[in-house]
Amino acid sequence: MFRVGMLGWGAIGNVHGRVYKAMPDVKVVALADVEPDRRQKGAEFMEAEPYSSAEELIHNADVDMIDICLPTFLHSQYAVMAMEKGFHVLSEKPMALNYEQCTDMIEAQKKTGKSLMIGHCIRFWREYSYLKKVYSEKTFGNLQVLSLTRVGGLSTKSWRNWMLDPQLSGSQTVDRHIHDTDFVLYLLGKPNAVRTVGYVDQYGLSHVSTHYIYDNGPAVFAEGGGNIPVDYKFFMGFRAVFDDATVEFNRYNTPALCVYPWNGKPYEPDWKEPFSAEASSESTGLNITSLGAYYNEIRYFIDCIKAGKAPEVITPEEARDTLTIVLAEVESAYTKKTVDL
Repeated sequence: MFRVGMLGWGAIGNVHGRVYKAMPDVKVVALADVEPDRRQKGAEFMEAEPYSSAEELIHNADVDMIDICLPTFLHSQYAVMAMEKGFHVLSEKPMALNYEQCTDMIEAQKKTGKSLMIGHCIRFWREYSYLKKVYSEKTFGNLQVLSLTRVGGLSTKSWRNWMLDPQLSGSQTVDRHIHDTDFVLYLLGKPNAVRTVGYVDQYGLSHVSTHYIYDNGPAVFAEGGGNIPVDYKFFMGFRAVFDDATVEFNRYNTPALCVYPWNGKPYEPDWKEPFSAEASSESTGLNITSLGAYYNEIRYFIDCIKAGKAPEVITPEEARDTLTIVLAEVESAYTKKTVDL
């Protein structure tokens, strides 16, 4: 049995916990949370030994891997501690708050030889993985224009409201919009520059629109925001215009993923997830209705560990690059200038 120690039983911890429940060869045997009632609920749900702090679990639990579902400002500290203790580490995105913290994690990984992966789940998301496939294989010719959107209500349910403190979260742009920034990097590589406009409120840079500039590539744009009333339905999607067809993902359409060819009628591609399980915002606290991408992500990491190979879908260096790009977007929005990368 592969043994996991979980740090944090907030919204994303709930999601990861439900994924582990679906894996017969994996068992969460230890769970830490500083809040007593969440610690008790998480430990009871996972049938795991409770710990009152991350340090206590890392130094005492008998596990193979640590899963970090803590606020961003704590990622680097506990990832380094866990790897130095001899554990593999899966850490939620963003990797950390700054380049230096990311580098600390990378250096610890290289020093210890332990596996480190950052949970950029969009790389494992059904619709986005389809777009990656048809782009790489040039199924519809060259990509001309890509537009991505990720907007939703204000993040009001985080522990002690850490998501609304830009000193702890980097802002909602860094926490939420980074999903699409990472997918742009995954699909197209690092852009030459970014130009971002946005809105700043008491919670920092809370809504942005970015042009990712590729000297010899497609026109690429992404909007991300969280300065919206909480009752607004969370929206994520993309529109990819190729030479021979347009591929669109809109989670509220039926079908959600659709191909619009120049020659022929629109159709839903035959592109299924290897795993499917339902979730609810009531149980997790997030706008998540399927566990598929999270299962794929965690299963992939555990399988890499078991096979003794480093993860390739998302490397620590790429996760650091993603943060570098999104921080350049923040700089661009504040300075009102294009930022070269």
